[in-house]
Amino acid sequence: LGGLGGAAVAAMLTSHRCSRLDVGGNLLRDQGASAIAEMLSSNHSLTTLDLRANDIGIEGSARLFEALYSNKTLTEIDLGVSGTGGGNRNRMGLKAAECMKQMLKVNKTLTCLSINANGLDAASAAQIAEGFTTNTSLRNLNLGTNSIQDDGIISLIQAVKMSGCIESLNVSGNNIANKGAAHVAAAIQNGQMLLQTLDLSHNKLGAKAATCLG
Repeated sequence: LGGLGGAAVAAMLTSHRCSRLDVGGNLLRDQGASAIAEMLSSNHSLTTLDLRANDIGIEGSARLFEALYSNKTLTEIDLGVSGTGGGNRNRMGLKAAECMKQMLKVNKTLTCLSINANGLDAASAAQIAEGFTTNTSLRNLNLGTNSIQDDGIISLIQAVKMSGCIESLNVSGNNIANKGAAHVAAAIQNGQMLLQTLDLSHNKLGAKAATCLG
């Protein structure tokens, strides 16, 4: 599709009802993502949006999260990679993480968010974590295959304990080591985090971390 094709799809959805939109792997880039973001600000039917592997950068990601400040129908958005991985990954960056923080503070309908393999670091994770201080709707968060490391997971765990709404958390492949795992284990053992599923695979957990996690 490319950027122009993405803009055409967005224009079509301004006058047509659709509950699910899958445009993954179409190289929409920032142009297409920005057009879809503009559509989201006025669309009242879309509930699921798949934008995986579209080479969307900082500006496009930021525009999408800004659109969700006011959108009251979208419940799921996937900005990660396709099931087979590959290229054309989206890349949020710190600016988009800041927009996501603001979105989490005001959005009351989004329940599932996937931003795996978006190049997120500990600073981005800290911004996202701050958004959870008032969020009560998000249930499933996929941050797999980034690099939030120990500092990032510690920030997230503190925030998740405060919100109490997250049921499923994927932080696989994030260079998390024993220090971060110890904070996760403590939160679980103390009953401060009531997760149904937690994915810590493909991190740097040693025997000490494994013991803490039981």
